[in-house]
Amino acid sequence: MKLSDLPKAGESWQDRKTLEFVKIINCLFNKDELASKGYSGWIAFRRGRNDYHLGINGFLERFVKTEESKEMNEINENQKDYIGFIQSRHGREYIAKTAHKLEMVCHGIARQCGWWENTTERDVPRLLMLCVSELAEAMEGDRKGLKDDHLPDRDMLEVELADCLIRIFDMAGGLGLDVAGAMAEKLEYNTKRADHKPENREKPGGKTY
Repeated sequence: MKLSDLPKAGESWQDRKTLEFVKIINCLFNKDELASKGYSGWIAFRRGRNDYHLGINGFLERFVKTEESKEMNEINENQKDYIGFIQSRHGREYIAKTAHKLEMVCHGIARQCGWWENTTERDVPRLLMLCVSELAEAMEGDRKGLKDDHLPDRDMLEVELADCLIRIFDMAGGLGLDVAGAMAEKLEYNTKRADHKPENREKPGGKTY
C-alpha cells in the first residue's frame, strides 16, 4: 500500500486495510498508542531520536506483511503442516523474507553502534568464534540453571542463544551473506533427506547420537 492509495475526500472507505492504515497514521506521533498497537519495536530501532518517527518505508513494509503473518498463524494454529509449508514456494519466500529482516535489523543496529568501524576486527574466523562463545555461555547457563545478568527475568540459556542468532544475522548482513535464503532452502532440503528419516537415523552410522 502507498500513500497514493489513500481515498480522497468524499470517497468511500470500503477497503478495510486502507481504513486501518489511516487509523495508524493518525496516531503515528503518539508513542503510547503506537506501543499499544505493537509498533514500539520500530520506534526503538530509531535510536537517539525523540520524534518517534518510524520511517515510512519500514512502516509500510511491516503493515503490508500483515496478511502473510495471518496466513502463517493460520498454518500454525490449524494445520500444523510445517513440512508442507516450507515445501511451498510461498513458505520459502516467507521464511527468507522474515530472516532477511532480522539480518537488516541486527546488522543495522551493530553498524549504528560502531561495531563495524574497524573492519579488521570483522574477519570470518573472529566472527564465527564469537558465535561459538555465545553457545558456550548458553551451555554454562543451562548447566548451572542461571538467570541472565542483563535480563534477569529470562534464563541465561535463551538469552545467550538469542545473542548467537544476533551475531549470525549481523555477520550475514555485514559480509553480504544470504543466510536468510540459505535457511529457507536448507529447511526444505532437510524435509526430503533420507538420512533424516527416523528409521535411517537408528541404523549403524546414522545420525543418532
